[in-house]
Amino acid sequence: MNEHAQINPAPVFEWLIVGGGVHGCFMANMLLRNRIADKKQIRIIDPNSDPLANWKRNAANIGMKYLRSPLVHHLEIEAFSLKHFAQNVESSKPLFISPNDRPALSLFNDHSDSLLSRTGFSDIYIQGLVSDIQKTEHGYSVSTDSGIIRSRNVILAMGQSNRAEWPSWAAEAKSERVRISHVFDPDYSPESIPEKGTVVVIGGGMSGVQTALSLKNGERNIILLTAYPLRQANFDSDPGWMGPKYLNGYQRVGCYVKRRRIISKARNKGTITHELQAALNAAVKRKQITIVHDTVVSCTKMLEDLVLLNLKNADSLGANCIVLATGFGESLPGGRLTHELASRYGLEKAPCGFPITDEFLQWDDGLFVTGALAELEIGPVSRNISGARLAAERIYQYCKMDVKSDSKTTVNSFTKTEKKSA
Repeated sequence: MNEHAQINPAPVFEWLIVGGGVHGCFMANMLLRNRIADKKQIRIIDPNSDPLANWKRNAANIGMKYLRSPLVHHLEIEAFSLKHFAQNVESSKPLFISPNDRPALSLFNDHSDSLLSRTGFSDIYIQGLVSDIQKTEHGYSVSTDSGIIRSRNVILAMGQSNRAEWPSWAAEAKSERVRISHVFDPDYSPESIPEKGTVVVIGGGMSGVQTALSLKNGERNIILLTAYPLRQANFDSDPGWMGPKYLNGYQRVGCYVKRRRIISKARNKGTITHELQAALNAAVKRKQITIVHDTVVSCTKMLEDLVLLNLKNADSLGANCIVLATGFGESLPGGRLTHELASRYGLEKAPCGFPITDEFLQWDDGLFVTGALAELEIGPVSRNISGARLAAERIYQYCKMDVKSDSKTTVNSFTKTEKKSA
């Protein structure tokens, strides 16, 4: 998208969504499709030039080929929209793989781009950085690097995709100009990795294994360094967390410390899908990848293009290049912006620092959250595409109560279909 909406300080928008990733785009589409707002009443703001920019960059950087989520999880409201879209796509490779018809990344992205184009997201998308949010008599005044935006309602849809997790030894090594990078850093590029030599990929989850597989070229010596033996799981968490099977009991837990423990236990952190396990096994058998189970204690620079990784349980590993695939940090999305907002207005937070909201994900009057910010209410899947759908259902239910009867939508198609699939 080359042309985006401009900031006009005069009108007060009904909805401003801070964050143009999967969650922000899903929320915007939900509001538009259910006629809660039209394009004149809604704006999305994000630092990137286009919606979904972080998602597309990160997925490309790790060499993702297929999503972990099933075909019914995407940005469109109608659950089987992606399946129908695929019927008009020609491909020499499978568009879906088992289990649960998981879509190819290329198909998911094409489907998303088609939706953004058809819906006219260029009319509502603003490239900009939000620096402050203040309450006003009629909603919120949002300060950006391009001016002030006023909106009756604000949805915080910031993710953690710009907060790559750098271990302390790695940050120190980077300061010493060691050849080290993180797959989720904005300036990372697979093309910057040397064509030959030893490349150590650190991280044992989906991103680590996908990165290792994508970097093998027959000339590189790829070492996958993981703290624990690899475990297999086809989902980030049990599918029961997408519906009442587990969520009903979770909602009855009143202690947010216990909710945080439940979330941490339910997530299959550091696991990989069955087809990635098979691909990795084949690469190991062909001696394209070597797996080492250990953790790095420190890093010693020997030459301009040679470092030693000092390990906890072994002597050391030599590397010409280090690639971190250690995921994202667990800090509060939005960082200073979110902290200052909570502090200024005394918004309720759990001991872990994350928002405590009402059942509609409302943190304050007209201030809503989604994604990681909503996980104490939505549960373990909150950060995923399925979490975006669950969050959208909550905010939609709030809007149904708030909107006049003559402007209500008559069909809530995405919640009906989603509950059947959960």
